[in-house]
Parts: sequence; structure tokens; C-alpha cells
Amino acid sequence: MHSALTLGETDFWVPVTAILVLPVVGLLILTLVGFMVAMRLRDRAKAEPMADDFTLEDLRQLHREGKLSAEEFAAASARFKLKLRQDAAPKNESTGATTSARQSPRAPREKR
Repeated sequence: MHSALTLGETDFWVPVTAILVLPVVGLLILTLVGFMVAMRLRDRAKAEPMADDFTLEDLRQLHREGKLSAEEFAAASARFKLKLRQDAAPKNESTGATTSARQSPRAPREKR
């Protein structure tokens, strides 16, 4: 019995390694790197202050300083006011949905 591998026997493992093992290892490395990037982005997003910390006065100040155009200020203040209305609207306890004056059902009109 001859225990040493001959050149013909080692040629089989080179294509198998190149075809199977290297792509799988590459995918595992890419998955690990992607997971690490996602975790870092999630941590960074948690650490940054939320946009809820702005007040309408802050938006006005940015507009006065020229950091917001008139269009940007109008859009931002409209979104800010809408958010305030949504936060102030009472929640329907059964569904958890908010109701506002526009959404509330009207009383039926009396017939004349």
C-alpha cells in the first residue's frame, strides 16, 4: 500500500475546493459583515436624537437664519402640525386608531 498521494489524486480536490468551499466561505463572510454593519447602523440610529425634539420655534429660527427655504419651512411646519394633531387626537380604545374631528361620524341631518 502506498500512502503518498499522487499528482492525479490531488487534482480532484482543487476544483472541488474552488467550486464548493470558497463560495460558501465567501457568503458566510459577507453575511457576517452585513450583520455587523446592520447592528452598527441600528445602534447609531438609537443614539441620534429624534426629530420629535424640534419645536415649531426651532423651525422658525432655521427659516430666519436662511437654513430653510420658504418651501421647506412650509412643508416642515405642516408635517409638524399634523404630527401634533395626531398625537393630541384621542385613541379609539377598541381599535387603537386615532379619531379626529374630520374622521368622526356626523350626526344624521333632520328631514325638513
